[in-house]
Amino acid sequence: MDSKKYIGMDVHKESISLAVMNAAGKIVMECVIETKASMILQFFDGLRGDLQVTYQAGGIC
Repeated sequence: MDSKKYIGMDVHKESISLAVMNAAGKIVMECVIETKASMILQFFDGLRGDLQVTYQAGGIC
């Protein structure tokens, strides 16, 4: 079984929207967390396998 997971992060000032997709291309988790280091670390600590991460962040307006 392939343990790869692909994580997309849409980063904003107050929150981060996350989606986790497995190697078969199925979304296995979606959530919104606060934009705090402790919350980000807690999220990633709960995941196992080979994690591939990408993020999108806008500019400061």
